[in-house]
Amino acid sequence: MMMENRDDLILKNTKLIYYVLSKLNVFDKSEELYDIGMIGLVKAANTYKNDFGNAFTTYAYTVIRREIMKYVTLECNNVRKANYNTISLYTTAVNDNDCKIMLEETIPSDFNMEADLIYKEDVIKLYEALEKLPIKYKYVLIYRYGLYGKDKKKQEELAKILNVSETTIGNYTRRGVVLLRNLMEEDT
Repeated sequence: MMMENRDDLILKNTKLIYYVLSKLNVFDKSEELYDIGMIGLVKAANTYKNDFGNAFTTYAYTVIRREIMKYVTLECNNVRKANYNTISLYTTAVNDNDCKIMLEETIPSDFNMEADLIYKEDVIKLYEALEKLPIKYKYVLIYRYGLYGKDKKKQEELAKILNVSETTIGNYTRRGVVLLRNLMEEDT
């Protein structure tokens, strides 16, 4: 990306920072968070690639939001380290003379702790059940669904690797899922 294109992207999208701040409900008059947002905008301009067809504003919004949330989280961690106490959700995470942001406000509105815990328990059960599967089903499921951090592979790719037909891979996938589901239900 040429330097003037980068500068143009930054200049044309400075209002995006205010938009992100308003979406996060953290409009800070001292402009500390605006400065953090500007850092995110510059990072976005430096790393933006149009390879996936995304608009720059879509990409920049994500980078700016991540930078602001990282800063707010860091500030919360600094408060926690300084106090060595349990922090209430009503603790001020960022404080300015005119603006207070409570820790509670940094948690996404759709966050459900109970659902998150249940999800984590289900993931543990899934991996425990996966270990009990016959090796051919286990291997196919790991690579078809990208488990254990492996790259997902298409049916055709797995068929070539295992030297079997795509139909066989499809059958292994379906049977493996059924077996996996049965093993998970046995453990409940």
